[in-house]
Amino acid sequence: MSSLGQRIKVTRQAKHLTRSALAEVVGVPAKVIADYEHNKVKGPRICILVNIANALDTHLDYFMWHLRTPHLDMVEVDNQLRSVIESLDENNRLTLLSLAKSLKLQQKTLS
Repeated sequence: MSSLGQRIKVTRQAKHLTRSALAEVVGVPAKVIADYEHNKVKGPRICILVNIANALDTHLDYFMWHLRTPHLDMVEVDNQLRSVIESLDENNRLTLLSLAKSLKLQQKTLS
């Protein structure tokens, strides 16, 4: 599993932001972002992580517990799922439905 710092850095770079630009939006010095990215922060402040997540349009739980993907475009996900489902025969569609229900149940038990 990647570290908190790696997840922040990768997400920031995917958004084409410099540390300075992210720091400005978050309201902290660029060194703070660098320290987070290099895992030099012990016990990160939740208010800073919330601001980083918001600035990067990412779920906080991705940074904290790596539970979600960093930048999930639901429209794109829906389109890709629809395309895959349409290409399946009836038996495979039913199998996929069963898998989806199992994932939903698993997610509920983890919450």
